[in-house]
This record gives sequence, C-alpha cells and structure tokens, in this order.
Amino acid sequence: MTTGITLVVNKICPFAHRTWITAREKGIDFQLREVSLKDKEPYFTETYHKAYAHDPSSDGKVPILIHGDHILAESDLISWYLAETFSSGTELVPKDTFERAKLRHFIAEYPGKVIGGFYGFKDFHTKSKEAQEATIEKWNAGLKALNDQIVGPYVLGEQFTLADIMIYPWFERATVLHTYLNVHIDEKYTKLNNWLKHVSSRKSIAEIVQDKKLFLDGYKEYFGAPSTPTL
Repeated sequence: MTTGITLVVNKICPFAHRTWITAREKGIDFQLREVSLKDKEPYFTETYHKAYAHDPSSDGKVPILIHGDHILAESDLISWYLAETFSSGTELVPKDTFERAKLRHFIAEYPGKVIGGFYGFKDFHTKSKEAQEATIEKWNAGLKALNDQIVGPYVLGEQFTLADIMIYPWFERATVLHTYLNVHIDEKYTKLNNWLKHVSSRKSIAEIVQDKKLFLDGYKEYFGAPSTPTL
C-alpha cells in the first residue's frame, strides 16, 4: 500500500523501534530514514521542530513521522496515528470498546514500569550495593506487574495490539542487561517469558532484529559497563 510516509529513526532507539514495528504490522509502504543522534544534521533538527508534539528544548529526537503535510513526534502518538489511519494489515486497536479501554489503560500505566526499570540501570557499576539492589528490585517489580497483567499469548489475549508494541523494544535491548550486568528475566515470570517468545517470533519483528553488537556498543557507556563484557 503506497502511503508516502517517511519514518525518521535511529535503530538503537527503542521509541523509534515502536513505530517501525507498527508500520510493518500495518503492511504499508514507507521510507525509513536513519539519522545520527550524535551528529545531528540540519534536516533532522529542522524537521523535528516542525513536528506536532516536539520538545522545543531539543535539537532533535526520534522518531518523527512525515505523512504529506502532517509531521508528528512522539512514538506513542505516531503508533496510534498509523494504527488508526490505515485499515490494512494487523488490527492493532480492538474494535470492542471495552477492549479498547483496556488497551488505553495498559499503555498509560505499564510501559513506564519497563522503561523506568531499564533506564534505572544507568551507571549501575558506580552505585552502592544498596542502590544496585534497589535498581534490580525496581526492574523485577516492573516485570512482575507485566507478568500479572498479561492475558496471553499477547498482552490483551489472542489479539496482538499496540500494547505489545509499546513494551517490546526494551526487551530486545535487555541483552545489554544480560551481558553487562548479569541481570536476567526470571523464569518464574512464565506469562511474560511466553509473551516474549510469541512477540519476538512475529514476522514484523523477527525480520528487523538488530545485531546485539549495536546495543552492546551503544549502551556501554550509558550503563557504566566494564571494559570487557562476558559474552
């Protein structure tokens, strides 16, 4: 389906990953334009400042969606836009109003638990033992909350929705936590682990899985990792 859509992304960014998955699930044609987050070209900054919902204090964030005269920032807004604008591909927003309410509640309440837990590992090796334990506890609390919320096989049940897309990218990047910090997703979170197997096997996701080296190199400094990871 020809759409004239451009997604401005950087492949290390989990927020941009959300929109890439959404576009693939909808089965639409789109241009993926990758930009550097370190050396930001004028096109990137100028386009970002034209986008609805951009941060005026930033010189550029991904993702950005360009669709004709519409330019949009923020991954959740872009994903909703794609899901509700195009009827092709996977139905990512339930038609049933009660299920749709559950979707909105999940997106409002649960992705932040994963995101906050993941980024809480920043400079982990420089923290005190007590602070490290608190960081791991926060991560596990988020995993438990997700495990308790997942119906199975997907978040809301049999239908793959935006709820799944909003949290998956951080689990693909969890290889960083495994490798550098020896932090794993406990087997006791059975519904979460089963969910991860189902989601990661979807064509829209499996075909664009990034090499682990991208994440290991990209997040190494952020997490204060030792010079030589254990692979």
